[in-house]
Amino acid sequence: MSRYTFMHNLFNKRLQLSRIFLRDNLKRKNLMSLFEKANQCKYVEAMRKFLRLRKKGFLEEAGFRTQAGKVGRLRRFDPLVLGKLEARVNEKAARVDSKDTTLPERIRLARDYQLMTDVQIGRAIGVTRELVRRWGKGLNKPTNLEKLARVLNVPIGWLETGDAKLLLANSSLGVRVGHDAAIHREALFALTQQRLGEMGECGDASHIQASLEWSVFDTPALASRARKAGGRWQYFEGSMHFVPWVPTKQPEKTRRDWSDAVENIISEELARPKQTVVRAWEQMQQRCKALGLKENEYPKRISLFKRAQKQRIWAEKYGVDLNSMIEESILKHTRMHRQKTT
Repeated sequence: MSRYTFMHNLFNKRLQLSRIFLRDNLKRKNLMSLFEKANQCKYVEAMRKFLRLRKKGFLEEAGFRTQAGKVGRLRRFDPLVLGKLEARVNEKAARVDSKDTTLPERIRLARDYQLMTDVQIGRAIGVTRELVRRWGKGLNKPTNLEKLARVLNVPIGWLETGDAKLLLANSSLGVRVGHDAAIHREALFALTQQRLGEMGECGDASHIQASLEWSVFDTPALASRARKAGGRWQYFEGSMHFVPWVPTKQPEKTRRDWSDAVENIISEELARPKQTVVRAWEQMQQRCKALGLKENEYPKRISLFKRAQKQRIWAEKYGVDLNSMIEESILKHTRMHRQKTT
């Protein structure tokens, strides 16, 4: 199959709906980053909210905190207890793909994935909180499912029938965490590699990105795995990278980075043998003053330097949004295909 024929077959069926696809699907508001957190405290808190557990006494009831009356932030979470909490989240997430769910259960699942309350849903639809609660209990049936589906950000077909095949690859429903998420990502990687092999010689990196993105949405097996994994594998700079649908937001920087000269001085002082941190800081300040640097041009406290280090780590891990690059690739090759066909 020639490159042009492959491009024609791949993009022609989506050409007329490309703008709608990009607006409603790629930019679709979802909560795939609900569990993609930068630290375990926020990760555990996200799972607590999803399971709708009370915050008061949660750490004790879950088994994370064993000493009664202990206050302050925990340094780390017990992996065994964390695994049990993840299992509860995955058990609830598996109900999204179950064929025996009822309409009230699907309403509750969609509500929990959106982290919405009955009050918020009622205000968005224009009904009372009590009526929304009765929908979730199965005591009443919604009269306007289309409006409810729009508020809950789910396909109306899934809300009516529970057919998971109607869910898009970047849907917010059914995302897994922990070990289950890793299994789905590994399976998705194998399917993506297989898809790359079928594509063969198909052009530059942007063309591969666009082709893989279309394949994720057009292939049911890829779409299901991508939805449960919380993202998809994409091709960047000669290798495969996992790209979440919604990346973790990088915190705003509270200060600028130090100059390279200051960074080198800090590294040299900390690398000296038998050097304490306090002594290294004293030496660093003396050297910076000797160079004529102002006080705001070097860290006056150790905490400022550590904060800057954390910010750099965040920037390296979460600062690049590859979703925008994928979208640009799709737009580029859609325009190219339109020009060739006209």
